[in-house]
Amino acid sequence: MLPRRDRGWNVHASYHCNGTMHIKAHGDAKTRQKGQKLTTAFRGFQRFVHFSGHGKATGEICDPKAFDGVVCVEPGILAPDGGSVAVDLVEPGHKMKAEPSGPIRRLFPRGPRPSVVITIYPADQDPLWWKWLEWPDDFVKVE
Repeated sequence: MLPRRDRGWNVHASYHCNGTMHIKAHGDAKTRQKGQKLTTAFRGFQRFVHFSGHGKATGEICDPKAFDGVVCVEPGILAPDGGSVAVDLVEPGHKMKAEPSGPIRRLFPRGPRPSVVITIYPADQDPLWWKWLEWPDDFVKVE
């Protein structure tokens, strides 16, 4: 989630099939909580993780082939001391309502499993401007 040249950090967030969510760094769980199980019974919306500030020395290059989906943003959107990335899960069979202005947001459908929503909040925006993802207001059922 937060690639670093120093592989010892290995900061990442995990959401396991049984609903266990955690953020780890240096191999230790820094936060742990329980969410919905990632089964066909998943309903509604689950806020997963939100990271802010991305440092100056990530030094990693993304290989898009290593992922199911990639959100690309222009330089300066995510800054060393500003901007943030949120990852949320949404009930399958829904799509986002059109949002002409606001944060950069992409939904990645995953068939019968919960969809993944990535939201990028720009570094130059006032945090009070941020519009968090809202369930069910921001979504419509796909027919």
